[in-house]
Amino acid sequence: MIMFPNHRQTGFGRLHVFVHRGTTLVAGAQILVRRLPGIGAIGYLPYGPVVAAAGPEREHVLEVLGRALATLAKNRLIMLFVQPPESADGIVPILLRAGFRRSTAGIAPIGSVRVDLSIDEEGLRKGLRNHRLSRFAKNRRWESRGLKVRIGDEQDVPVLSELMVCTAARQGFDPLSTDYLAALYRELAATGHVTLFIGEIDGVPVAND
Repeated sequence: MIMFPNHRQTGFGRLHVFVHRGTTLVAGAQILVRRLPGIGAIGYLPYGPVVAAAGPEREHVLEVLGRALATLAKNRLIMLFVQPPESADGIVPILLRAGFRRSTAGIAPIGSVRVDLSIDEEGLRKGLRNHRLSRFAKNRRWESRGLKVRIGDEQDVPVLSELMVCTAARQGFDPLSTDYLAALYRELAATGHVTLFIGEIDGVPVAND
């Protein structure tokens, strides 16, 4: 099953590839697609594909899905970048057999940082590496110097966009549009999967995450 809705707000369309065993969904992939003028459609599959099947059946399902992705790339896209999920080494050789090859294009970050927020602040501080701990200790007086970090909401997306434009100009990359950031925040906020931190000095936003 493949769908290609148009998403004018974000500039991306979506392609969905699903693998069923009978009537049961066992694997799938969501591919973000952007059409570039004069070039064609380029696809990006972030942290996928995903597979529900386990055991011996898993490899067979992945083989089927890998071939489907290769066929999709050949017939519908100029190029398809696949970023497998973390700890999914078994997917890589199957994709290589299906015709994909390794890339150093740097389409997206290759790793994540996870922090266990069930630990209290003192426990988190003890887990910092020495150089980060010394920096933290040095700057514990930030608040007395006018710096405050607050939790933002959808109304702060324009602030996020403005600061991203400043960062992009300094580091030489193209910033995401305000409409894209608003759509991204709205979709993630609906399921509680986003938090926006705004750093301010004397009430003026200077940083965010």
